[in-house]
Amino acid sequence: MASPVVVSGLADLQRAFREIAPIVEDELKAELRRSVDPVAKDAQTLAQFRIRGMRAARRRAKSREGVPWSEMRVEVTLSSVYVAPKQRGVKTRNPFDPRRRPNLFDLLLGEALEPALDRNAAAIEVAAGRALDRAVTAWEEL
Repeated sequence: MASPVVVSGLADLQRAFREIAPIVEDELKAELRRSVDPVAKDAQTLAQFRIRGMRAARRRAKSREGVPWSEMRVEVTLSSVYVAPKQRGVKTRNPFDPRRRPNLFDLLLGEALEPALDRNAAAIEVAAGRALDRAVTAWEEL
């Protein structure tokens, strides 16, 4: 199982930037989002090639883009940056509703998200460090 990439003190740093300079905080969020983009792209590709139902959908679509449930989004919160599927599940009482995907979380996590994080962990650490360095430099220039 992949371990998350941890940046210590990120929430405190973002809080300080928000108080001092909202522009610096926005730049930091954008840099952090860009640092995780390779994980999202890798996870999307891995999902399309490793998960049986998505492989079939990709063949039908004859394209690497636009396969349902494989498209990923990157979100930045105060305490974390994460990758998740763009499409969200539907809660319904009908167990035969095709929009329900009860086993998809485990499949995406094991076959796409964790391997993508493992492949890109070192690059994320470097990119996050650069993002923090740029933010501190911009903060010092204010």
